[in-house]
Amino acid sequence: MAAPALSDELFLNWESYEEQLGEAEFHWAQRERQLDSPEYRLPQLREREERLLASEDMLVLGGAPVAWRLLVPALESETPARIAAATHALLLGREPGIEETLLKAMEGETEGVLPAMASAMQRADAQVLPSGLSRLLTAPSTALQATVLEVLGAHGAVPVEAVLSLLEHEDSRLVATALRVLVQAMKPPPPSRQVLEQLLAASEPEVRDGALEWGLVTGQRAAWAACAALLCTPDARLPRLLWALGADEKEVLRLVALLDNADIRPDALWALGFSGWKVAMEACLPWMSDEAAALAGEAFSAMTGLRLEGRYTSSRIEDAATVLDENPEADVRRGMEELLPLPHVQAVTDWWRENHARFSAGQRYLQGSPWAANTLLDALEATPLRRRHALALDATLRSRGAVRIPTRGWVHQQVAALRAARALGPRALARPFTEGLS
Repeated sequence: MAAPALSDELFLNWESYEEQLGEAEFHWAQRERQLDSPEYRLPQLREREERLLASEDMLVLGGAPVAWRLLVPALESETPARIAAATHALLLGREPGIEETLLKAMEGETEGVLPAMASAMQRADAQVLPSGLSRLLTAPSTALQATVLEVLGAHGAVPVEAVLSLLEHEDSRLVATALRVLVQAMKPPPPSRQVLEQLLAASEPEVRDGALEWGLVTGQRAAWAACAALLCTPDARLPRLLWALGADEKEVLRLVALLDNADIRPDALWALGFSGWKVAMEACLPWMSDEAAALAGEAFSAMTGLRLEGRYTSSRIEDAATVLDENPEADVRRGMEELLPLPHVQAVTDWWRENHARFSAGQRYLQGSPWAANTLLDALEATPLRRRHALALDATLRSRGAVRIPTRGWVHQQVAALRAARALGPRALARPFTEGLS
């Protein structure tokens, strides 16, 4: 479809629309960063989304002229956030001819375009997706197939049988994507023992990790055994996290032992923060003077509920939240761990000496409270965004897929999912996912 005639554009304030696109790009990039930040929680994410969507609404009001002259060219940008924001606005506007333009942009497979467009399409409502999107599932490019599968799978728009048929594909990326889609399914089908063991033995970590989640969400003992076997391997961040989520007080000692390995220590500390056992709390203390001090403090705080602020922190040179707000590129170079507060070793140690007696061996804790289903859901509402993805995974595994909190989705979707999870009652989340494995 041709762009609108010049007469349609005469009365538009192009400078204003270009500013709105720049604002949408900025807020999209900031939102993506916030999703993995230790500095932000749901209320701040909601504020960011409101500003993002307000800019996109203004772009949509510009109609076809803005869509064709401003948004479609933005799909060729080198900035992922600009591509994503433009894609989302185009989907919302639904101008004639735009669907085919979006599909052609995806088929072009320009570097960086596919993941950015996929991000926007995963966030969009299913009813605004291009109607011809599913035809790209048979495209010659497996990268394009995987991208489309990811998008459609996020909306539950791919038959399970079609996804299962991809598990034997020679392209590991496509297999890993198929596994993620299966895990997202409302009632994931259990794998056969032969298929699961083959996938768990895959050399590609993304395939192996997908198989672990599929196995555990469907209650397969082989997946838990694979976690145990992988704990000491270098590229095993997810297996160590899964072990922390499912381990009992004795089993978690295997993670504690990994703290002596400097290469694995950061992953082990991250995982231990989700275990909640007193022995894990105590294990964090010696490492608060280490290079991984911030991770040790974060894990200790998550289990005990001690907020690392005021006298319990050692100051950093610059305030992380201010840096993230004022310079969207600054923390990209630094990494999220550098945004964590540094614990003040003596103050935290003194606090533990005074408070350790209220934590009982044999009881798991989350944010200082005895672990319970409501405690988990409360944490999903209140904890920093960085930690919510792992807590949501715990809820999904415990409920065998009945509870799904889309921690990267829009806030209103997350709130609705949390409300639905509470409506299921505590029994849905009461048992560790390691109970009743077959």
